[in-house]
Amino acid sequence: MKWLHLSDIHMGSELIPGADTQRLREQLLTYLAEEVGPVDWLFLTGDYRYCGQPNTPEQAWDWIRRIANAVKLSDISEQVCMAPGNHDIARSNVRKYLTDGIRQNYNPMAGVFEQEELAALLQGFSYYNGLYQKVYGVDYIEHSLQKHNPHIYKDCGEFCIYMLNTALLSNEDEERGSLLVGTGHVSYLESANGKPVIALGHHGLELLAPEERRSLKTIFKEKNVKLYLCGDAHELYEDCQGEGLYQITSGCICRSSKDVDAAFTTGEIAGGDIQVTAHEWRGNWAVNPHFGTQGVLQIGGSSGWNHEFKGFEPRLWKHFQEGVQNYEREDVQIHTPQILLLLLQYPGSIMKRSFDQYRVKSGSLALGDYLCSYYKKVNAEQKACGMHFNWGIEWNALLGLELAKSLMQRKKYPYITENLLSYAVLSSDRSNTVKQLQLKLGVETFEMIKQRILYDGTEVNFVQMPLL
Repeated sequence: MKWLHLSDIHMGSELIPGADTQRLREQLLTYLAEEVGPVDWLFLTGDYRYCGQPNTPEQAWDWIRRIANAVKLSDISEQVCMAPGNHDIARSNVRKYLTDGIRQNYNPMAGVFEQEELAALLQGFSYYNGLYQKVYGVDYIEHSLQKHNPHIYKDCGEFCIYMLNTALLSNEDEERGSLLVGTGHVSYLESANGKPVIALGHHGLELLAPEERRSLKTIFKEKNVKLYLCGDAHELYEDCQGEGLYQITSGCICRSSKDVDAAFTTGEIAGGDIQVTAHEWRGNWAVNPHFGTQGVLQIGGSSGWNHEFKGFEPRLWKHFQEGVQNYEREDVQIHTPQILLLLLQYPGSIMKRSFDQYRVKSGSLALGDYLCSYYKKVNAEQKACGMHFNWGIEWNALLGLELAKSLMQRKKYPYITENLLSYAVLSSDRSNTVKQLQLKLGVETFEMIKQRILYDGTEVNFVQMPLL
């Protein structure tokens, strides 16, 4: 089974798209037909227009049909799965008053909206409702009220789909970080009977209210959700949410500035393994080699932490515990968020599962949230300097640079052992540090040491090994 995931199309009848947007949209259809080939499913995760433009969904509907034709979909109503975005609602002061009131009275333990509340919230989705009717021939608002659930379940054979409305309480950008989806409604969706589930939603999980996010991730785990596909950020990146759950944030299908990632992803599923490939526009469409490994992210099966790094994890966990204890006791900053963030990408890691058990001194942010926020800050600073990389290559390049400086200058990071430094170096396959080590040691020796570290947990002190 193969799918195509697009997000943030942003059609607009009154806005003239820029030259780059016109070119990428024109060439996208050709690229899909010639390079991506036929797919079985088309996933769309919101923002089919700019807010308020156009008032009718004909432009988006026409674009969806052209995309479907390019990838050889035979039945749009059966093979398209979609979710609304924050630009697909009618924003107003009345809606703000409504959403503020619902947010204040919301009970995160129950996670359910009253029928009157849900009806009022869904009235803002008239544009999306019109598009939904064209795609499926069904009234989205009426259907949601009848089953008292704004979220949709679909059995796709080898896997199942949850189509989530994360824009229920959207009205303005300042609400990011406090969004609610109604986790009780999500929990009422049908179970997949052991099949893997892919969830679609417009907003990244990090934009939900903290309690809502934790509850939703618990539900995802219980319902065997393996992949969460979203948009909104206009960036392309992957993020392991722990225990085998990956969030893939697609880019957009427009280009207004150099900070925007015009991108999309394709995916395939076979048994318990999921493979996601990223495609990005850089003057032409091509596979982005800096996403996952050479453009492809492998999820599940033999790609997990427990299979590949089982010998090293106990030592790593011990170092992490000691570091956090010192961090909390001495009230100092952790100076190696880049290194620790590397560990977040491996599904099933006990480190990832334990991050949120610890609290940093600033406010009540969990350590994992702190590290992720630091990562985003670094990402923003890099882009401000004119370095337009996606998260993958930017992250590895930064990591390699920092480690190279540290190793060459014989510096130690607080609470991070030399062995952890060597692990981070070996894991950052695209960094200059790895290349230098391979030249210094020879490829065969390098690979032998890497296997000893990862599989056996053998201590190797690279701090005492000169790189120059």
